[in-house]
Amino acid sequence: MMGFKSLVSAKRVIKGIEAINMIIKKQSCFFAKSFQDQVQFFNRLFNVCA
Repeated sequence: MMGFKSLVSAKRVIKGIEAINMIIKKQSCFFAKSFQDQVQFFNRLFNVCA
């Protein structure tokens, strides 16, 4: 059985799945705005410093 090697990678996968579900359901106010707002949303979600 294949699994995650660390808890950090498992958390990132779950965050990604939840983000995609939010996009599909249009549940976030960030997706009604500009592309830059969407990028900032993902940067905050995944703790990316840009």
